[in-house]
Amino acid sequence: MITIKKLGFMILITTFIFSFIKFDFLGQISLPGQLKDVGLFLIIFIGPLISFLLQDKLFGLHEDAIEYGNIKWFNSRKGYGFISADQGDEIFVHFRNFSGKETSNIREGQRVKFITVSSEKGLQADKVSLV
Repeated sequence: MITIKKLGFMILITTFIFSFIKFDFLGQISLPGQLKDVGLFLIIFIGPLISFLLQDKLFGLHEDAIEYGNIKWFNSRKGYGFISADQGDEIFVHFRNFSGKETSNIREGQRVKFITVSSEKGLQADKVSLV
């Protein structure tokens, strides 16, 4: 659902820039010659870039993306471990994915909240914080 909202927002921003650059209020093309190339550049590259940069600020981290679980085990010397998610999945977690400097206080069974992201090696917890 969040992806659909972000895609719709990207299309909306691109359409807005297209209409702003290419048309005047009467609906006629208002840019002559070389300015059409500038308009196309703005439509194709700048529109999606602006929408991509604004997406996280507007949509942020939604509650439906946050998951909860318990630390299954965590080795603070090695800097990684696993979380047992409430849905039953075991998710890899690295110390750099904890918010703040909470890695020294991590104990087995501690309750955490996180979001799950896909990585090359499988599911990984990100933005992890102790509850």
